[in-house]
Amino acid sequence: MLPQDKSFILRLMYTLADFQYDLPQELIAQEPIHPADEARLMLINRQTQAISHHHIFDLPHLLPRDYFIVANNTKVFPARLFGHKLTGGKVEILLTSPLGHSTYRCIARPGLELGATILFANKLVGTVTHVQDIERTMRFNQEESRLRTTLSEIGTIPTPPYIKKLLRNFNDYQTIYAKYGFSAAAPTAGLHFTPQLLTTLKNSYSWHELTLNVGLGTFLPVKVQDLTQHHMHSESYTLSPTLTTQLQKYKSSKKLLAIGTTTMRALESNPALRPGTRSTSIFIYPPYQFSQCDSLLTNFHLPGSTLLMLVSAFCSAPNSPEKFHNFPDSLLGRAYTEAIRLNYRFFFRRRHADYLDFQETPAKETPAPGSTKSGPKVFRPLDEWFAPVARESTLCSILLPPLSSVAKTKNPPTGISTNSSVTISSPGTTLFLSPVYPVFKPAEQSTTLTFPA
Repeated sequence: MLPQDKSFILRLMYTLADFQYDLPQELIAQEPIHPADEARLMLINRQTQAISHHHIFDLPHLLPRDYFIVANNTKVFPARLFGHKLTGGKVEILLTSPLGHSTYRCIARPGLELGATILFANKLVGTVTHVQDIERTMRFNQEESRLRTTLSEIGTIPTPPYIKKLLRNFNDYQTIYAKYGFSAAAPTAGLHFTPQLLTTLKNSYSWHELTLNVGLGTFLPVKVQDLTQHHMHSESYTLSPTLTTQLQKYKSSKKLLAIGTTTMRALESNPALRPGTRSTSIFIYPPYQFSQCDSLLTNFHLPGSTLLMLVSAFCSAPNSPEKFHNFPDSLLGRAYTEAIRLNYRFFFRRRHADYLDFQETPAKETPAPGSTKSGPKVFRPLDEWFAPVARESTLCSILLPPLSSVAKTKNPPTGISTNSSVTISSPGTTLFLSPVYPVFKPAEQSTTLTFPA
């Protein structure tokens, strides 16, 4: 929701140029991390503006027990198809959403005219039945039940432009908790989870899932300077009755950590938390008052992307003391600068459930971040459409709610304060204090940390 004051006027003043940053090409990762949860984690305190550095496997130690977690369990479909026209010309199709009755929305390279017929493998034929802006509607010549099988057989997983090898293994670009839906891209924050980490989180916190089908609304880049003129394509999402009941139950007593921007967009699109399947075209940028989520686990995002704008809003007023003026001078912008200074690895994909994999790509095939290069008037190359979701970073940020306190320890480190008392159950421990919450790690004996009510 928008704040009920004059800050609404400021919202209209921001342009695409306010959300740009420069990323050195040499920071684009070219080798894997083993395992995936050893990716680096940046912790940002929105209240104190403090920044600290950890790893994804530290998440259970960093997150207080009064949290519950919501993740997007959508499943990436092998939605990238290659075919040819009746004249022999090659065509690349990216299916973005199913419409039923053997019909799908898609984008195509090159753009296709109304009535165009495309021939695919396995005797599959598609015909363009509707054209709207960059999107096409395509009807196939097979019944829906058989069609899904055919598409799974001939389709490939859509991948970032810097990955040259087409993925044939459907699990290569999938979160380990993917179950339902139809997505043209993965909800990438979840790619850092390993089975062990997921088990630990489920045993320690209340874990819940929703389904938002990732499509153009997530990864289509902004190409207009006036943000009010950017068209957000709709994406479908589903909140189960069980989830909404639990959310209503926990809302007054617990805080919510959203795994990824798609999870946050689904929840912010449904402030009443009504169950069912709906669509959202919500476009969040500063200033915006978040009503559902207290914390966010997310990746670094492409300059000028709608995802970067959403996280910028989460890190600025009215959600933190700092007003947003432009990205480089913002709290989030300073965090990105810090990550670049410390040589964090940018751009990734997950190869298997337990590690990240990077494949070398010549620099000339990777457009510079923030590039506004476009293709012909009617369409842009699929890799440009896909860039915002593709060029995520191995850096994750967990953004926690405001907290000020004093640590009741015998010799608290200088500059750290919390009003939550702690109990050490055994000696020989190492005390580690993040800028937000104290965390105890065992040295020779196990320890416990208690946050009294």
